[in-house]
Amino acid sequence: MSKEKLFEDETKSKLELIKELKALQSKMQHIEADLSKSRDKTELAENEKRYRTLFENAPVGIVMLDQNDRILQINKTFETIFQYSIDEIRGHSLNDFIIPDSKIEEAKTLSMNTLQKKGADKETIRKRKDETLVPVQVLGVPIEINNTLIGIYGMYVDISERKRTEEKLLKLNRIYEVTSNINTTIVHTTEQQLLFNEVCRIAVDDGKFIMAMIGLVDEESKNIINVAHYGFTGDYVENMNINLNYKKYADCPTCISVETKEYCVCNDIETDVRMKLWSELAIKNGYQSFCTIPLFVFEKVYGLIYLYSGQKFFFDEEEMRLLEEMAMDVSYCIENIYNERKRKKAEEQILLAKEKAEEANRLKNSFLARMSHEFRTPLNVILGSCNIINETYYKSANEETKIIFDSIEEECLRLLTTMTEIFDISSIESGNFKIDIKPISLNVAVKLAYQNLKLIAEKKNLNIVMEFPDSEFMVKGDEYCLQGSVNSILHNAIKFSNKGTIKIKIRYDKHFGFCSISDEGLGMSDNYQKHLFEMFSQEDVGYSRPFEGTGLGLALTKKYIELMAGDLEIDSKKEVGTTVAFKIPLFK
Repeated sequence: MSKEKLFEDETKSKLELIKELKALQSKMQHIEADLSKSRDKTELAENEKRYRTLFENAPVGIVMLDQNDRILQINKTFETIFQYSIDEIRGHSLNDFIIPDSKIEEAKTLSMNTLQKKGADKETIRKRKDETLVPVQVLGVPIEINNTLIGIYGMYVDISERKRTEEKLLKLNRIYEVTSNINTTIVHTTEQQLLFNEVCRIAVDDGKFIMAMIGLVDEESKNIINVAHYGFTGDYVENMNINLNYKKYADCPTCISVETKEYCVCNDIETDVRMKLWSELAIKNGYQSFCTIPLFVFEKVYGLIYLYSGQKFFFDEEEMRLLEEMAMDVSYCIENIYNERKRKKAEEQILLAKEKAEEANRLKNSFLARMSHEFRTPLNVILGSCNIINETYYKSANEETKIIFDSIEEECLRLLTTMTEIFDISSIESGNFKIDIKPISLNVAVKLAYQNLKLIAEKKNLNIVMEFPDSEFMVKGDEYCLQGSVNSILHNAIKFSNKGTIKIKIRYDKHFGFCSISDEGLGMSDNYQKHLFEMFSQEDVGYSRPFEGTGLGLALTKKYIELMAGDLEIDSKKEVGTTVAFKIPLFK
């Protein structure tokens, strides 16, 4: 039942009760008037019978008092409410029986107001024969005959049920307020300890609990670590040292909640055996009942919320349902905080890894730059020396010596090319590679590559055919990148061809200059072409592979072309041949 419905029913009940009391008062006054006016004995007897029936069967407790406040008569409902018979209290004052000592002056005032016809209608407390207290609605009605005041009707309605409803409504309203305020805190909280502190504070300040506490489960030690509390604690919190592995705590509410993953309620701490270790200290602090509600993080019990009330039997199923929902909201917030903390940590690790990678890349580039210098300088000296030796001795040397000279030159060039490719790739990736875009003749670049590689092709009996446009044109390129690209593509065509013709075709349109180099060599498989532009990628790997090389040629060529705002495409078929084509913007 909603709090609005409870409030509506409670208000309606109270209005109907007052209406009923007023109606009964009016009826009694009419009966008294009828009795005073009646002249006929039969009519008098009938009126008296009607009055007695109404008096005895009235749904409210009625006591008839004389003008000295002594009891003359009571009805059945009065006996039911207060547990006294008429023989026990006739002739005595109500003060001697149902009026608590603290309410005697109030009762005298009510009687005096009634005798003076000022009326009396009040909610108050009265006591039963067994000394228990009962909340009642009291209405005083003066008794008159012939305008002479002869006594008082005291009417009592037991409002215990209504008070219980009001109390329940008040408790639910408090818990609704606690839940609402905690949800507001959850929305604005990103720090776990602050969340715990606020949950405890709201439970005490808004929920009117005597004390609230949160304990977390330490996964290693299985201790319950108290991380937040608020309200009157005395030395209670200091003595709440619970270990889930210890046998003496096995049947305590904390262990029960962790084990069952459900809330646990102790509605009478003094008599509940599950609280035997702490009941004396709890009663000393004014705790009469309490509950434990588990908090979950990723479906595991992460901790517990403890709520302590100064009232016995405070917690019922409806309240616990609301408190469980509140605990689930808190659990959801903890998970979000945990995930956010994990995300930030991952971001920090990624950032640290990025910084390390950048530093490693810087060191690598620095190393390669130094090594490039250290390798290139002696290699150039060796190549220069080989050229001098060749010019002096090559013609007169025997065939074996010529082979040695050729091998030295070939391997030095190979090593120099490898170092150049590695250094260029590294510089491009680090953003340190500088290009100088200017008008360049694509025809000249192709012819120069042909001149550099013609002897190698001739040794393999390969025929190179070139097709140029009728008119000269210029492209926007970097001389180093363009020459390196044409050399690399043509060199690959020669290296992977053992027969046939290599065709070089140059053309242009309104926007681009085009170059395609086709061979009838080994070609490439479809599977390898997926990895064609990956660095150090080769279709045949291992010491037994038939062709030397680093696998950087095509990857570097593609980067050269892209630096010049061009595009590179490859069409290849195994055992048929390969065509490599690129385009570069025209210089207009």
